[in-house]
Amino acid sequence: MTGTETTEYRVTLPRVIRGEWVKLRGQRSIRWVIALAVVVPLLAIAIWALTQSPASPRRFDEVDVVLGSVTSSIFETLVLFTLLGALVGTNEYETRTITTTMAAIPRRWPVVVAKAVVVAAISAAVSLIVLFSGLGIASLIVPTSAPVGLADPGVVAALLGTALFQTSAAVISLAIALVLRSSIGAIAGTFGFLYVVPGVFNILPLTPVQFFASTFPGPASGSLTALVDAPGQLPYGASVVAVLVWTVVWFGIALLTTEKRDV
Repeated sequence: MTGTETTEYRVTLPRVIRGEWVKLRGQRSIRWVIALAVVVPLLAIAIWALTQSPASPRRFDEVDVVLGSVTSSIFETLVLFTLLGALVGTNEYETRTITTTMAAIPRRWPVVVAKAVVVAAISAAVSLIVLFSGLGIASLIVPTSAPVGLADPGVVAALLGTALFQTSAAVISLAIALVLRSSIGAIAGTFGFLYVVPGVFNILPLTPVQFFASTFPGPASGSLTALVDAPGQLPYGASVVAVLVWTVVWFGIALLTTEKRDV
């Protein structure tokens, strides 16, 4: 084999990422999940906005109601993003095509990285499209003295924080799916990690334990999605760090599990 041929067929991370994107693009279930992740939240935002009106003519209350209408879709998006991560993480195991993938990429870690990059990119793009489009829809529907926009204080930060949380949930779901190799297990495990586990910790009357519970992505999202920091929760900057750290932790667990365990 010549040097040119070796370079042409060498496994590189960009090529693995491109391959993962091609595989996902060809799966009908993935396309449906992505489409639903755009349409369903936008419908939820419009419906919620139709039922809302500011408590007072103060600008803060107007912005808060519009933003609340946008972030009201967070649960629908979480469900679909969690499903996306679970499907990406388990499809190849369920069809047994993972053996072909790992034979072509024996070091394995590029496969995990590529899946995470593709899931994060799709989730972030869809989330940002929905949130910024939803802001325009809610601003048109909710009666305010002037349209709410990106120039209003706190709006951009809340939208970006919401997108970060939603993207993190998708990547965590992918990681749990790679560890459990079960779609249902990944979905249940993700919501359990986001909300159930910190809820159990909060029951314990110990300040350090309750603080630890507030670092989980679910509780931390309270400050990420609001105009002001939620009472009793981490401030915005600390919430960003907490969400990123937990995402990296789960990614690391998935990476180690995939490297060490038999296909």
